[in-house]
Order: sequence, then C-alpha cells, then structure tokens
Amino acid sequence: MTWVFASAGLMAIGAFGPWVKVLGQSASGTDGSNDGWLVVGAALLGGGLFALVRGSRFSGILALLGGLIGTAVTFYDRQNVHSAILDGGAFAQALAQIGWGLNLALLASISLAIAGIVWQTSPRSA
Repeated sequence: MTWVFASAGLMAIGAFGPWVKVLGQSASGTDGSNDGWLVVGAALLGGGLFALVRGSRFSGILALLGGLIGTAVTFYDRQNVHSAILDGGAFAQALAQIGWGLNLALLASISLAIAGIVWQTSPRSA
C-alpha cells in the first residue's frame, strides 16, 4: 500500500517539476499544456481512489490504470521533448535538456503500474 501512495505522490511531484530546461529556465508539465495535469489526475486515480476502495479487488486495477495513463503521457512527452531537442541541432542540444520532473513522473508512473499489479496479485487483495 505504501508503494502505491509513494508512487502516486512522486508522480504529482514530477508533474509540477521541470519537464524541459533551457538556459537555466524551465517549464513544468503544468505550464503551457495540460499534460502535467493529466499526470496529476492519473496519480489521483491511481493513489487517491486506491485509498478509497483499497479493501476491494478493484483497488489494484485503479493503481494499474493510473500508472498506465501516467506512463503513456510522460513517455509520449519525453519522446516529443527529446525529438524537439534533436531537431534543433547542435545549438539546441547544447542548451536544452529534459528536466528531472518529466523523468521522475515517468519512473513513478511505471512504479505505480507495477505496484497495482503486485497489489492485484497479492493474497491480501483476494
């Protein structure tokens, strides 16, 4: 249960952290686009609703679903940021980088999905 809550919390932290950094300036997942808010929503789905129904068999599925949504969003955005940096040439590659928030949100989303699978298959959720 702690694994689910920690993963969901780290997803939310990553959503508000920097997703791209250029010349000391950064943009979080909640700046400009709604993708960071999708990750926050996935964290609430995976962690928040899990807490409400954790005694039921359905709770592990909520954690898995939240993790998969977060993973899809962050993986897609990470690929887009990486492609944009590469397309910008050597100058962009020297100045821009993927931020720690996007990496954290991606890893925490994967972790939440795995935690949901573990919860679902554990004897205590039966």
